Amino acid sequence: MHVPKGFVKEVKEDKQVFGESSIPTDAKEVFAGDASFYQMIESDSGGEAEDFFALAAAPKPVASKVLSVPVAGSGASGKKLGILKLSLIIVLVIVGVMLLVPVSLYCFSALTAPEVPSQSEKVGGDRGVSGQSEGVKTVPAAGSQVTVTSGAGAMEEPASWKMAQVFYQQKDYAKASSAYGKLLGNLGTDSSHAIIRDFLYLRLALCSQRLGDGPVAEAYFNKVLRSQAPSVVALANYHMAYSQFAAQNYSEARTKAYQTLAIVETIERPYCETMINDCYYLIAQSLTAQAMMYESERCEVPVEWPTVKYSEPFEQLDEAGLLKLLQAGSSPLKSAVLGPQVQKLSTPDKLQRWFVKAYRAPIEEVYVNFAASGGPEVHWACEYGPVHSRAITLYLPAVTGQRFAEIATGAAGLLASFESKKTLVYNPDTYSSVMERKALLGNEAMAAWQRFIFSYPKDKRLADAHFGLGVLGTAAGQYVSAVGEYRQVANNFSQSALAPYALFNSGKLQLGLKDYESAKADLKELTVQYADSQVSDQGNIMLAQTAMALGDYENAQFVFRKIYNLELPAEQKLAAAMGAAKCYYAMGDNESAAVWFQKFLDYAKASKIAHPAELQNAYLMLAQSYANMGKYGEACSGYKSALANSASPGEQFEITMELGRAFMKQQSFVEALQTIETINIIDLTAEQTCRLWTAKARVLRAMNLPDQGLTILEGKAGATSSLQIKSEMMLEMAQCYNATGNYARARGLLCEAIVNMPQSSETAGLQCDLAEVCLKMNENQQAINVCNELLKGNINSKIKARVEAVLGEAYTKLKQFDRAAMVYGGAGIIERPTSNAQRPMSN
Repeated sequence: MHVPKGFVKEVKEDKQVFGESSIPTDAKEVFAGDASFYQMIESDSGGEAEDFFALAAAPKPVASKVLSVPVAGSGASGKKLGILKLSLIIVLVIVGVMLLVPVSLYCFSALTAPEVPSQSEKVGGDRGVSGQSEGVKTVPAAGSQVTVTSGAGAMEEPASWKMAQVFYQQKDYAKASSAYGKLLGNLGTDSSHAIIRDFLYLRLALCSQRLGDGPVAEAYFNKVLRSQAPSVVALANYHMAYSQFAAQNYSEARTKAYQTLAIVETIERPYCETMINDCYYLIAQSLTAQAMMYESERCEVPVEWPTVKYSEPFEQLDEAGLLKLLQAGSSPLKSAVLGPQVQKLSTPDKLQRWFVKAYRAPIEEVYVNFAASGGPEVHWACEYGPVHSRAITLYLPAVTGQRFAEIATGAAGLLASFESKKTLVYNPDTYSSVMERKALLGNEAMAAWQRFIFSYPKDKRLADAHFGLGVLGTAAGQYVSAVGEYRQVANNFSQSALAPYALFNSGKLQLGLKDYESAKADLKELTVQYADSQVSDQGNIMLAQTAMALGDYENAQFVFRKIYNLELPAEQKLAAAMGAAKCYYAMGDNESAAVWFQKFLDYAKASKIAHPAELQNAYLMLAQSYANMGKYGEACSGYKSALANSASPGEQFEITMELGRAFMKQQSFVEALQTIETINIIDLTAEQTCRLWTAKARVLRAMNLPDQGLTILEGKAGATSSLQIKSEMMLEMAQCYNATGNYARARGLLCEAIVNMPQSSETAGLQCDLAEVCLKMNENQQAINVCNELLKGNINSKIKARVEAVLGEAYTKLKQFDRAAMVYGGAGIIERPTSNAQRPMSN
């Protein structure tokens, strides 16, 4: 390339403009080098200017040569400074490019990675569409892996909705979570993908939950609840209701279920119908579980009951169907952003309905608007406070007044009770007494089950509904109604796992109601048809108890002994041992009874599970068995052990009296008196005090101190209103007078005691005592009359022997030896007319 010849001339003319340069023109003054270098410069500078531009085509350029080429109008120092600046700029550009690459990669990674809720997110920061006041209670711990690695390497791995669904359905939640995370990264931050992004967050929450990462799952759930799509929020509440129930947070589970019902109709049918059904079932189960926490009367229920079976409404949908379904429910509440909207609908039937929409509106404002639109008024049964301003979100296209009140109140975590055409709103978290809360929860649970049965008569879970009503009826003391519900389960749902438990509880209730035949029928059905069930062995025990109650002691003890010899839990073996012992005791086989009572006590000591009341009863009956056998020493030991396990003062009094009686049978009168005197009279009732006086007088009379006995009893018969106890006091006073020889006073007291004594087996003893006193008073004919009256009745052999002895002696004293012989020979009654003077007379 050549420069025009005028170019040099123009440069020289420039010099004229800028002035002469002061830069040296000698090469030696500017450059350092040898002679050859200077010669090269001189030769180059002498050529035309066009040779300067031809340097680029030189075959072997020299760097120093190129850099030292003079430029017209500039000096060597300016050239060096420009080259230095150019080099610095080049270095800076290279460094900038090197820094730009990692920064760009980092930004790309941040944009494409799934967003994870920050650890700084708190519970009450934001409210979702559902209007909940509580959110994430725990946040992911540091280092928790909640997202897949983003970047070029991660994006190369394949991910699709179908692949993620396959992993999810196969319960491979780790791979499903990874696939959902990749899909979330593929979406980017485009606002048009907000709904599907929220749904992917929901699936990530469910995967984290099933992988046991509770804090991460809860953080994801809380993020989904802030979605602007009601359909997605409804799904989140639906899943959270199940998870709260599994965690035994029954109150929160019920609230989440109602929050689902409040907006579930933003999802098209049939998917919302399945969710509605499940929510009502979960609400009833939650209320039942809450009510059972306060129940002291134990019902037999399966270990995992109450329970709810989890379902996944959209598990089979492809991506197109899912997107269509979610988008369809994304906009129904936009018109209710500024305030709740209530519209009364025109219906062909007489049942009034309303269209209610509310978006995070205070519940009290919703109630007011509903009442203003002709709906029934709601009354608060709790004090004014923060609960009145709880936010709720509703979308109820055609709702009745009662259903509106139920759902709106439940979505706010409150209870609605419908009483005499009036709706009352309660706060279940505030109550004045435990019994009030128990009754409120129990009544609401029964109402929830009844609504479920009425609304879904063909549901496969009706067995749970009837069983729940049976349990709640038992808790409320409605035993007849509870038996009916249990029979519904046994008769109509015989294949249900609840059927054997229903039969057991029915038999138990009827045994308590003393309907022994019905109890026997239910328990027999249980032991025959469900022999392999968990309650069949307990059913056999109760069947034996029913037989014992019916008086079939022989068969009952056989079953009890058979059960005791099986490998069963300690509680059942103890029940079998006690049952066998009671059967033998009732049969009069005191020796066998003592053996089985001792077996019960030995096993109870070894297992250490017996209740003190059971131990007391066993020791007491063991002592009575020994006393019946005449083994009073062993009986006293048994009574002392029973006394050590007694709890109430009344029990201690009864056992102490029995112990004193046993000492008297042993002729240990001093020990008997000392035992009775250990009773603190201050703790006794009027009847117990009179019995104590009578016992002391009896001991003193046995010690040949009847006068002291009379001192204790005289004039105190009026201290009690019980005719039985009053008659016993008169009898003891009569015995004391008899011992002192005052037969007339004794006869008068005996006659009065017979009149006051209620008809019982003890009346025969009193009449026999009267006959003996009459005989001592030589009123032989009166004694004969009393004895003949006794022989006409049904008396035991012991009383009969006493009567025959008195009757024979009376005939002997009257010198009627033939009659005396007939009596001693067992002839029985020998009638003889008596005059009025010979009739028994009271003093």
